Amino acid sequence: MMIKRYVIILIPLIFLLFSIFNLPVYIPDFFLANRYYVARDSSSDIPYFYELAKKYKKITIIDSNNTFTFSFKDYDSIDSFRNDFSLKFRGKIQNNFYDFLAKVKADLQWWEKPVVLLTSYPSMEEIFFLKQFNKSYCIPFSFIFLNKQSFIASYSARFYLEEKNIQFQVLFSPEILMFDNIEIDKINKNGSRVQITQEPVAKISLSSYLIEFPIQGNEDEQFTLEFIFSSKEIKEPQISALNISTSSFKTKNVLVVSDNNKNNFFDSILRTKKVSLKDADKESLIDYKLIFFEGIPIKKIPLSLSSNVVSAYNKDNLGVFFVSEGKDIGKTGDNEIIESILPIELTPRSLKEVPDVAILIMLDTSSSMLGEKLAIAKISANQLLSQLKGSDFVSFYTFWDSYEQLFPFTRLSNIKETFSISKVEAMGGTDLYIALKDGLSNLAKQPVENRHTIIISDFQTKPSNWDSLLSFAVANDISISVIQIGTEVDSALANKIAKTTKGNAYIATSFEAIPTILFEDRKRISRPPFKNQKFKIFDAYDDFVGSIKGMNLATPKKNSQTILK
Repeated sequence: MMIKRYVIILIPLIFLLFSIFNLPVYIPDFFLANRYYVARDSSSDIPYFYELAKKYKKITIIDSNNTFTFSFKDYDSIDSFRNDFSLKFRGKIQNNFYDFLAKVKADLQWWEKPVVLLTSYPSMEEIFFLKQFNKSYCIPFSFIFLNKQSFIASYSARFYLEEKNIQFQVLFSPEILMFDNIEIDKINKNGSRVQITQEPVAKISLSSYLIEFPIQGNEDEQFTLEFIFSSKEIKEPQISALNISTSSFKTKNVLVVSDNNKNNFFDSILRTKKVSLKDADKESLIDYKLIFFEGIPIKKIPLSLSSNVVSAYNKDNLGVFFVSEGKDIGKTGDNEIIESILPIELTPRSLKEVPDVAILIMLDTSSSMLGEKLAIAKISANQLLSQLKGSDFVSFYTFWDSYEQLFPFTRLSNIKETFSISKVEAMGGTDLYIALKDGLSNLAKQPVENRHTIIISDFQTKPSNWDSLLSFAVANDISISVIQIGTEVDSALANKIAKTTKGNAYIATSFEAIPTILFEDRKRISRPPFKNQKFKIFDAYDDFVGSIKGMNLATPKKNSQTILK
């Protein structure tokens, strides 16, 4: 009897201590009464709080200065609620999550457990703080999210014709850290549910919020993937869903632009639609995920199609792929619109890999080049010869109001030791046209793939019919670069020559600029070299998918990614 008497006395004393000092609660959750808290923030108005009071019967609203509890039974209409609300809340809104939790703790009674009504998901820092807060004070916080949102940032699915499984990759947003577990279920069209996997959030966070899993399926199936996020602190599991239709995998979302009617390797593994180059512009490119240009040099792609491809690419609707059984898709300047989106420069990686080229060098030795101009021009010519490969074909012209071919097209290795430019002197007027006409005629006859001309001059020359001569250069695939010497230069003519023939225009006003100019020009005039060796191919998941023999070795742009190794 004595023990019972002590127990009867002790239990009320314990409850009294909890009540007076509001000590940390160690009582199991199911003994505690729910107390609903909500912050007065900028996204909430009086009708919103009225509806919450109606739904949860009693809510406690907190802002930066005040904490008030509203019982729905105390108000006969929204107008009476509005009047009371306006009288009580006149301070600043609550915009600090940490202060909000501190006010909840101070207001909470020992027999209550807080249920926080949230209009948005807390940040990762707030989640970490909440867990520390819960651990320190043993307060069993739980949450109800009023505005649901998806935690799925993106997903991808791979379905191969020879496989029965669909391989999914799902990327989650960092907000999943507020949960403990993720369950993934497949809900079939008939309503049956199959659990695919269940993973702890901590494990997924270690893989950058990415999860990969297979699902057995077929080509004509429709189902829903349900992602169920749960935590002991969150009263209701949060659900995100993806509606999947595998029939979309049969959609021809790859456009192959080709003048070859035969099926290729990509036709056998991808769902492709093949059109000719002349019909490609009739297609709606936004309906495709990928466009292949098969065996078509970029120079042949029409302006309108080039613009449409770049427009679709910039909207993140289209990937672009060039493939050729030959050894050439083009060189720098062939199609500036398409080149703007390529991850490579259509130039060799180094001079060692530059293909052989036939180069016509035109050196202005007219009287307008007297003094420092001619000195810079001579250095330019010498530097150019030093940048060329021994197997390159070179012919050298000097011109004034007449011209002289110092030697015909010859491999550089056969002329380097016998030729000297130091004795060249300035004389007479300037007639670039007649010299260039003869030089281009000889250059067009050279049996090499790359033909190029470099003119070193101040371009103070006689007027001539340049259009016909430049048309001849374009027709024979000859590019012309110009090095403008000095400050008194006819830049309009120089730029016209370079632009029309897809060459480059440079200005050399000092000796120091010449080596860099010539090195870059030597690379830019050449197509990427073709290397006849075996290269491995990796997909976007870094999985090996096959090999290819022979590839052009181009120069990668900054931040580009190499998937052929």
